[in-house]
Formats: sequence, C-alpha cells, structure tokens
Amino acid sequence: MKINDLERALRDAKFHHLTDDVLVSYRDQQLDAISRTQAQLHLDLCLICERRLLLLQKEQAALETYKASAEEIALAKSVLQQISPPVPPPVKIPLRNRLAAYGQQVAASWQAYTLQLERVRNSISVDVEFWRWQSEDGQLLVYAVMESTGDLKLYFSSNDPTLEGTRLTVKAGGLSRETTMERVSESELRAEIDLPRRQRPRNLANILIEIG
Repeated sequence: MKINDLERALRDAKFHHLTDDVLVSYRDQQLDAISRTQAQLHLDLCLICERRLLLLQKEQAALETYKASAEEIALAKSVLQQISPPVPPPVKIPLRNRLAAYGQQVAASWQAYTLQLERVRNSISVDVEFWRWQSEDGQLLVYAVMESTGDLKLYFSSNDPTLEGTRLTVKAGGLSRETTMERVSESELRAEIDLPRRQRPRNLANILIEIG
C-alpha cells in the first residue's frame, strides 16, 4: 500500500464507526498492524465506539469469571429435560425367554465344538478347561473340564441373582443329571454337574445340555 493511500485510509477511519466484528477482533488482539492502527485512531476520537469496546471487554471478563449457581444449574437441567425427548427404559426380557435363549445357544456351542473334536480326533488335556461358553449379556458362563479319571465336569457360573434356582440338566443317552444354580457369595451363583467316565458316552457330541 502506498504512503498516500495509507494516510487516506487512516483519515477515513476516523469518520466510520467500527463494526462489532472489528471491535471483537481488536479486543482479542487479532487485527493486523494496519487494521489495529485504524481502529485505534477511531477509538481515540469516537466515544461511542470506545464505550462499545468497553462493554465488550466487560462482557468477556464477566464470562471468564462466571460461575453458575446451584439454582441456575438446576433450572438448566429442568429446561433440558423439558425440551429433550425422554429416554425409553431398557427392554427387560422375561426370565423364561432368557433361559430359553441361553439353552439354545449353549447347546449349539457344545455341539459345534464337540463335533469338531470328533472330526479331527483331538485329544483333550486332563484337568484343564477345554470348552467355554458365555451368554451375550455376560450373565451366564458354562465351561467343561475333563478330569484325569476321565470324568467330565460341567461348571455353571453367574452374577445375576434372578438365576438363583435355575434348573440345569445334562442328558447323555439314558443318563440324566440335574442340579440348580445356588448362591455361593453375595455376587455369584454356581452349579456343577459330574458325568462319570463309565456312564458318559464316548462321543461327547451326544451329550445334551439343557437350561431352565
């Protein structure tokens, strides 16, 4: 910019009120050197813009030090609740339906795993958990252990108190073993079923696990 043009721009700045955007940028020190000089020249001569700038500065200071009172917070929450759509409560699935779903899922998992064992003829390590299933909601866990004696043990565990007393059945041919979920602590239910080696089928896929 030429010197003459700069001087003319500075003179013109004296006679035009500053916009709110310019005042805010001046307050926040976001103007370049020329624009800031123009604004300063105008502010030195214009009481109106000077007062407007003072109000903006006070407004910023008030916002920076403002702390909402408990009454204001409560009022804001009340207003938000009125304008926000209510959140529907979670759908509670009846226990009977949950148990039916658990039964289908655990039986399918057991069958898929034991059939695979039969196909590939994998050996099962004794005294080590070799199969595990957990419900999608995380409320029921079932796992199996083959003991060194050849006995098969199925363990059931849950932290859902509504499952206390749930009946668990394992069938293998003419053999049927039944138990119920019992509380072992304030936060855990457990149960186990033992299938002796001489009574259980050789093919583990012929074992049926029922829940409920």
